[in-house]
Formats: sequence, C-alpha cells, structure tokens
Amino acid sequence: MTHCRSNRTRVLVVSPSRPARERPDTIFVGTPLEVISLLEHDRELISTVILAGRFAKNRELAKFLTESYPALSVVAGRAGEEPDAYLPAYA
Repeated sequence: MTHCRSNRTRVLVVSPSRPARERPDTIFVGTPLEVISLLEHDRELISTVILAGRFAKNRELAKFLTESYPALSVVAGRAGEEPDAYLPAYA
C-alpha cells in the first residue's frame, strides 16, 4: 500500500496491478479487505474509490461501498486514466 504525503483528500485505487507511474494524492491497494480497512481508519481522507481491473466488474463490492459509505464516490475504470474517463460503478 502506498500513502501520499499531502493533507488533501485522496483517491483510493483498488487494482490487482500498479501503474508504471503513480499519481500524487492517490493510494493504491490490491484487495477489497485493504479498501475496507483503509476506509474504516482514514475515511475522512478519501473522496473517491476507483475500482480497476477485475474489481471494476465486481458489482457486490461497488454496492457494498456505496451503501456503507454514501458520501464516497465509487467509480469503475483503469488505474492511471484521467478522472473524466471514469464511469460510475453500478451499485
């Protein structure tokens, strides 16, 4: 897991693989359990969760996140894409 150094809200990317170039203010995790653990401890720091790779198709995970954290933006996409290319995750 990689943490950012700024105090701004961050994007949390759930992806089985890491991008070649990491973006600032972004945290990368590799499993849904890491997502839940991070959100339970640092929820106020996370504004958006991006479900990437095989997690982008996981409707149960998207539904759980949107129901458990209603103020959180949950989107599906590929790690490293520009944010306007993300699509809302179906929940």
